[in-house]
Amino acid sequence: MYGPYFPLKDGEKEDPELGDYDKERTTMAEQRPKGNAKFLPEARRPMFYRSETWHASSGPEALKAKFMEAFRDKPYAVKTLGDEIQVTPGSKALYKIWGELVPWGQNNAPVGLTLSVKSAPEGGSEVTAAAFDRFGFRWTDKTFFGAEENFTSKMDHLIQAARSASEV
Repeated sequence: MYGPYFPLKDGEKEDPELGDYDKERTTMAEQRPKGNAKFLPEARRPMFYRSETWHASSGPEALKAKFMEAFRDKPYAVKTLGDEIQVTPGSKALYKIWGELVPWGQNNAPVGLTLSVKSAPEGGSEVTAAAFDRFGFRWTDKTFFGAEENFTSKMDHLIQAARSASEV
């Protein structure tokens, strides 16, 4: 026997009948994603995503302070990650326990908002808001009853709250 798991011994020749199978198996093994981070990438990407970009008259630092103040009083987890601000309302656990059909699940839809603020060349700031679901790993791309409307509503609300905070 020979192949990727059974190398040829000294003086051994490849069997021409089994060679194609081994080459095919080796090629398939090389194409397989390495590491856990690449395992089932389709199952981890967000099901729902929205993005908007707008211009604000305030500078980047003042705008970041406005965003932090606007989202601090609400039941959101607000984090600063480098030049970005991440807002994460909802709870994955509560949403997965209660689901989409009861208010406790609907109110805890796990969504996220990433706000990126850069200086604009004409003055002021360029704000990019990216809203996405944080549902996490799932076995299928099928959506649950009412999930699209619920997640879209929550993401639109977050983007609108960020937009209104930047205009104050």
